[in-house]
Amino acid sequence: MSNPKLKKRIKEKLGYTLTAGSPAENYGFGRNWTLNITKDGTPVQSYWLGQDAKVTSRMLGIDFKDAVDYYSKKAKSKNFDKVSQFIARDIIRASIGEGRITQKKLRKMMGGESWALAVQ
Repeated sequence: MSNPKLKKRIKEKLGYTLTAGSPAENYGFGRNWTLNITKDGTPVQSYWLGQDAKVTSRMLGIDFKDAVDYYSKKAKSKNFDKVSQFIARDIIRASIGEGRITQKKLRKMMGGESWALAVQ
């Protein structure tokens, strides 16, 4: 029989994803992006960011076409699922400060309003 006092407390691992809606949702132009904070792979906090071109120019300081080239090369892929991880990481860094993205910084982001990071 194990002693509950001796068991280590296991925290859920936080992560992040970037999702994009279909162009049809935005009258055929661009895609609306959402940054998701995940706990063990399940989204627990979502931040609506806005249209792709606005997000890259206003949050990342790079033209959308240049962003596509830059992040595709970085991910060595044109697959959005792979590329989006690099974009999400840079969006989080732009939002919470440069440096390593830690569990503590991700926890600090949780609880904000869903539009807190939106680019208008």
